[in-house]
Amino acid sequence: MTDEIFKAYNLKIGLIGTIITKIDHEVETSVLTTPESYDLQKYFSKMADEEISHVSMEVSSSALELKRVHRTDFDVVAFTNISPEHIKLHESFEAYFDAKASLIRNASVGSFAILNIDEPLLNPLIHQTEAQVVTFGIENDSGTVKITDLDLSSGKPSFIINIMYPINTLDGMQISPDKLKIQLSVPGYHSINNATTAILTALINNIPLEYVKRGIENFKGVERRFQILYDQEFKVIDDLLLNKNNIDSCMEAIGHLKYENMHLVHAIRGSNGPELSKEIAESIVGWFNKMNIENIILTTSRSHVMKKDQVTEEELNAFLEVMQKNKINVAFFEELDDALQLGVERLNPEDILLISGAHSMDTGARKTLELLKQMYPNVDHEAINNVLGSKIIGMN
Repeated sequence: MTDEIFKAYNLKIGLIGTIITKIDHEVETSVLTTPESYDLQKYFSKMADEEISHVSMEVSSSALELKRVHRTDFDVVAFTNISPEHIKLHESFEAYFDAKASLIRNASVGSFAILNIDEPLLNPLIHQTEAQVVTFGIENDSGTVKITDLDLSSGKPSFIINIMYPINTLDGMQISPDKLKIQLSVPGYHSINNATTAILTALINNIPLEYVKRGIENFKGVERRFQILYDQEFKVIDDLLLNKNNIDSCMEAIGHLKYENMHLVHAIRGSNGPELSKEIAESIVGWFNKMNIENIILTTSRSHVMKKDQVTEEELNAFLEVMQKNKINVAFFEELDDALQLGVERLNPEDILLISGAHSMDTGARKTLELLKQMYPNVDHEAINNVLGSKIIGMN
């Protein structure tokens, strides 16, 4: 979202994230959310050579703990939520929180820290950093910015950003109290926090409100992050569903959409152990009745993963045992193509097909859209081709 605002203001920009790394118009698929330190500095060096003025990036908790961004001097840092999905990479939840919080605690004098004060654990960080702190909240209205007039009735949030107190900028100017009405083009309650963070980052960079509004409202989403691939007689959505927080955010967003039945094709994640398979299965099961999910189609995507990422028998059984315990029927396929074909076959008007999974589902969007064109001749081929033409992931 920040990248989209920078683009609206015609800045020459870089982006480093989970899905892609971008240097101006040059784009490549990312290997890690935050690259190894050597690779990161190579990207920065190339960006400097290309006269990139602004870079937005995701910094993972593991990158912070492994010091991949050590001595990287950020102008703006943000911490918007905390949930236990990555505890396995750390010794405990406390260690996980401390790793994430180090981005705020180590921010330098002259930089800015953006905090979501609806998250109680984040409030103490206001007093644990030398950075200038800018806060926001929906439920907590004591921050620098208050979000009001929230409307989720269409599935895509609209709301008002109320700047309650002056906001300083990186160039020494000041943004006066004001209001900004926002209509997002992406669904979900979680999108409000993401959008507010991007808006505040832009204001701190002294980008005028008209460009902030234009950029944020033009944002159409990120590949494989609740990406709506098709939205006409039925909907097709692609998401990762990597952990409970991701699953909850995705299902909450779908809950604001109008639909008849939902069909789920899930590519189980390999090389992460049976415990994670069980956790993901339990998180999905928790939404079955609420979401009117008709069935689950499961695949190990055998031909679409490297040997090190193949699903073990223990990982598969852990997932299936949760489904069996909850009396949920599973159609299982070793091959991704077979699973997707069944999912597309089961689509009826007003239904939703959700395809999900980690790298084993990377080619799923392309395959699903191609199946739609083959099996439903009356679908909007132009809309599908536009999506395929803009995709990067899974197109090889």
